[in-house]
Amino acid sequence: MKQTTSSPAASVAFDWLFAIFSTIQIAGLYVDGWAHNHLDRIETFFTPWHAIFYGGFTLTVGLLVIQLLWNRRLGYPWLRALPRRYLFALAGAAVFFAGGVGDMIWHTIFGIEGGLDALLSPTHLVLAVGGAMIVSGPLRAIWHRGSEAKINKIPVVISFLNLFMTFTFMVPFFHPYYLPLWMSRLPHIEIVGDLQRAFHRELGIADAVIYTGIFMGLLLSTIRFWKFPLGSFTLIFGINALGISLAVGENYWAVPAGFVAGALVDVIYHKLFSGLDKAHMLRIFGFLLPIGILLPYVATVLLKSGTWWSAHFVGGYIVIAGIAGTLMTYLLVPPGDHELK
Repeated sequence: MKQTTSSPAASVAFDWLFAIFSTIQIAGLYVDGWAHNHLDRIETFFTPWHAIFYGGFTLTVGLLVIQLLWNRRLGYPWLRALPRRYLFALAGAAVFFAGGVGDMIWHTIFGIEGGLDALLSPTHLVLAVGGAMIVSGPLRAIWHRGSEAKINKIPVVISFLNLFMTFTFMVPFFHPYYLPLWMSRLPHIEIVGDLQRAFHRELGIADAVIYTGIFMGLLLSTIRFWKFPLGSFTLIFGINALGISLAVGENYWAVPAGFVAGALVDVIYHKLFSGLDKAHMLRIFGFLLPIGILLPYVATVLLKSGTWWSAHFVGGYIVIAGIAGTLMTYLLVPPGDHELK
């Protein structure tokens, strides 16, 4: 068997299969979230939603293992028997497997958690870290493009979506669509007292900054290396809005706002992308993108029910996210630098 010192390239079929299988895994995650939030009693680990979740994981890891063994047979050493971008996904599979075994033990000892307890369960946090590592496989191609002959665009977009879906699922209480406490007529929520009103307004500001910040962090990490195809963010924000509404929020009225927000992000991104190697354009981009994300949502809430917030606070809700987005660009191009390097 002849040894080779290079790493194999990923085929189009492999990238697509990996994207599809990891999407099944994410779909299972959101269906599992729906079950924990909508069913009164879940008394067993062996459920249909766990079957989708772990089934997607099994398919994804099985694909990695088969490719690993096949390339090993072709002469690649173990540490280079996968395309470079998928080695991190394989490490994530090990983390995920450990979390899955621990999750079954945890449920057996402590029972089945519900609501936010399910998100903050230690084994579920381990599963989230491992899952994020896995689904990032195709996306990592943009950082290894020097060693990759071709980047398959759609699997990269799907990988970005799945990574964004993982992060927002784990912190739904910081997702604007989860519980819009500033609506004037929100069922099952009674706002009483100045302290509770202040808390709800502060949580709303945190929603705006953290949700847009998660997206900005992911996107800014790609700016120097790759350009997303037009329409990518319409898909990403629309599906994310649908997923979070299904799993925890049930605010399906906000889903169209997600698609509109994605379309605005697409327009801003593609209009400004050619100038993002300059610091001043990157700052403008960082300010405008969070505003584009939030404006359709704010407009939808105001049209649907109005708000008990003042006009000052509604305006600040949007602008503070833009300021936070601008500040994040300084991580990419610090003060004193004038362009991306």
